[in-house]
Amino acid sequence: MKNWLKQYKWKILISTLLTMLPALVGLLLWNRLPDVLTTHWGADGTADSFAGKAFAVFGLPAIMAGINLICCLATALDPKQLEQNKKALNLIFWITPVLSMLCCGMVYSIALGKEVNVLLLMPLTFGIGFIAVGNYMPKIKQNSTLGLRIRWTLCNEENWNRTHRFSGKVSVVCGVVALLSALLPNGWMFALLAAALLAVVIVPVFYSYSIYKHHRAEGVSYADPRGPKAQKIAIIISVIMTILVGALVGVMLFAGDIEYTCTPDSLQINADIQSDLTVSYEQIDHIELRETFDMGARVMGVGSVKLSMGTFQNKEFGNYTIYAYNACDSMILLRSGDKVLALNCATAEETVALYQTLLSKIG
Repeated sequence: MKNWLKQYKWKILISTLLTMLPALVGLLLWNRLPDVLTTHWGADGTADSFAGKAFAVFGLPAIMAGINLICCLATALDPKQLEQNKKALNLIFWITPVLSMLCCGMVYSIALGKEVNVLLLMPLTFGIGFIAVGNYMPKIKQNSTLGLRIRWTLCNEENWNRTHRFSGKVSVVCGVVALLSALLPNGWMFALLAAALLAVVIVPVFYSYSIYKHHRAEGVSYADPRGPKAQKIAIIISVIMTILVGALVGVMLFAGDIEYTCTPDSLQINADIQSDLTVSYEQIDHIELRETFDMGARVMGVGSVKLSMGTFQNKEFGNYTIYAYNACDSMILLRSGDKVLALNCATAEETVALYQTLLSKIG
């Protein structure tokens, strides 16, 4: 691991800096960018998710840079990567920076009012990506972290080489199909993209298995080429990834609570996964209880399956702040000038009780 990191330290550093380059561009454009930027588009090309300017400029590149470093670290843990084809390793170093600049560039362009055909970019990106990966696949040497890592390829070098040569051809063909799909109506385009993606993943697996079956008929042995150290590293990586994924799922499903405290002068909101908030009763101009409420879309903040918190945007209020349990439809709305705070409790009954208490405090 140390030798690999030492050998490729400059490429790791440069690729990470390039991944963060959109943050510098966003900083230079800061005064021209709106407070809220579109970060996701639906299947029809319309915007359906937004983010605050700070998160779009700094958060998105930082997430991509983290992914880049994780990929480099996972590659470094495989002892066989010291003998890996240097051209094949370019997949690890340069894909994430390219994606970061492409995605953030699109976000900035649309925020600045440029005409960008999101639906056209999708097949073009998939097509060029498939073709690029297809050209590198035959160059990848047998290893435990890069390429088509299934039992038959890992246990036989000939199977690995033949499968990756075939996989490269499949990927190039699917890339051409993806590019041509840009000429078709949206429904056909998405269908072809899905078919191309499935073909890239599934077809080489069946091809590898057919080689394995042919080898078994000829009596060719399939001995696991990985040594005990490589196996141990693979197990450790799998356990770590399982724990991280399990923890993330646990947070998304169950984490977080909101506690409201009505003091003589203010409402204090304490949240587990969001910054606390204190609202003086004197600041509240209007209070309202609704049985149903349209939250709209998240602009900035955190949440889980259980909670929605942070800055949201809907048609009625524009940007507003929310502390809410998703299972409860009732919502208390507190207004102060043009600012709106929406909040509720875990149940409708608790929300009504909090509303009555706030109503008595506000007068």
